[in-house]
Amino acid sequence: MAAAWRLAVIGCGNRACNVTLPYLQTIPHVELAAVCDQVPERAAAAAAQWHVPQWFSSVDALVQWGEFDIAANITSIPDHYGVNLKLLRAAKHLYSQKPLALTAAEGQHLISEARARGVKLSAASPSMLQPEIREAKRLVALGTIGKVSFARCISSHGGPEHHDRPDPFWFYGPGAGALRDMGVHGLHRITGILGPAKRVTAFSSVAERERVVRAGKAKGQIIRSQADDNTHVMLELRDGAFAVLDGTFCVKATKTPAMEIYGSEGTVSLGRNKELSLFLDDARSDLRGWMDPIYRWPKFIGEEGIGDLIEAIEQDTVPELSAEHAVHVVEIVEKAYRSAQEGQALALETAF
Repeated sequence: MAAAWRLAVIGCGNRACNVTLPYLQTIPHVELAAVCDQVPERAAAAAAQWHVPQWFSSVDALVQWGEFDIAANITSIPDHYGVNLKLLRAAKHLYSQKPLALTAAEGQHLISEARARGVKLSAASPSMLQPEIREAKRLVALGTIGKVSFARCISSHGGPEHHDRPDPFWFYGPGAGALRDMGVHGLHRITGILGPAKRVTAFSSVAERERVVRAGKAKGQIIRSQADDNTHVMLELRDGAFAVLDGTFCVKATKTPAMEIYGSEGTVSLGRNKELSLFLDDARSDLRGWMDPIYRWPKFIGEEGIGDLIEAIEQDTVPELSAEHAVHVVEIVEKAYRSAQEGQALALETAF
C-alpha cells in the first residue's frame, strides 16, 4: 500500500537523528519525503542514514519543492517561529518542537495562519501523551486526592553541555535558556493536569556565567551564558490552588520526585522513572498511607506527538497536543521573565 502521508523533517541535529527520524520509521502509512538543515552536511548525512530521497539546506528551498503534506520542525528554539510561519503559509500540517514561538502574539499568529489555510497545528511538549501524566490527570479529575491545594514540579537538569550534542552553545544564547528548553515540560504538565493558570510570578538569573562542555565534538570548550539558566516560577491556578516549578540548567542530580500534587485527601507523586505513587487520607475509613498502583504502561517515545497530529488530521479532530495549550505555556514563559524583571505578579490572558 502506498504511503498516505509524505513528511518532511526540518532540523537534523541530535534530537532529529536520534529520536524523530527513528520514530518515523515505525509509523504506518508515512513516507519520509525530505529532510532539511541549514548545515548542508548534516542534511545530507541524515538523508543517507535514513534513506530519505530529498534533502535541502534551506526552508525556502524545501517549501518551493513542496512535495510533502506534513512537516516536523525540530530546529533550535530561536528558529521555531520563523520556520513554523513559512511552513504554515505553504499550507502544510505542522508539528513543532517546543516552544511553539517566543511570544504569545507570535503563537496566536501561527494559530491564525493554520486556520486560514485549513491545516492542523500541534506542538510539544508531549507530556500530556505520557501514560503516567494522563493517569495523574484522571486521578485528580476523579477527586481521588480531594481538592488540590498546590503542586511542585522539577523541570530541570544539569545543562546540555553534559550531553553529546553537535552544538550545545545555542541553548545559552538569546531567545533560548532553561525555562524555554526544560521548564516548558513542567508547565505543560501542571496546566494539562490542573488547568490554565491565572497569574504568574518568577525569579530568574544566570547562575553559572561560564560552563565547560563535557561531551561531544565541542568537549572542553567554554560556553558563556547569554540567557538565564536558573528560573523559578509560581502560578496561581483556579479555586485557590498554586503551583511552583523550577526550569533550570542547575540540577546536576536529584532524588526528588519529578512532580507532586497535594490535595485535601491525598497526594499524587510522579517519580523520575515514570512511576506513579498515591497517598490516600480517607477520614471515613480512618485509613492513611502510601500505595503503589500496578500499571503496565507501554514505552513512551517523545515524538509520539507527530502520531497524535496524524490521527487528528485523519479524524479531523483537535490534536491532543493543541496549539492553544502551547501558546498558553509560551505566555507563561514570556510573562515569567517579565515578572522577574518587574518584581510583580502578572495576569495571564490565554487559555485552552
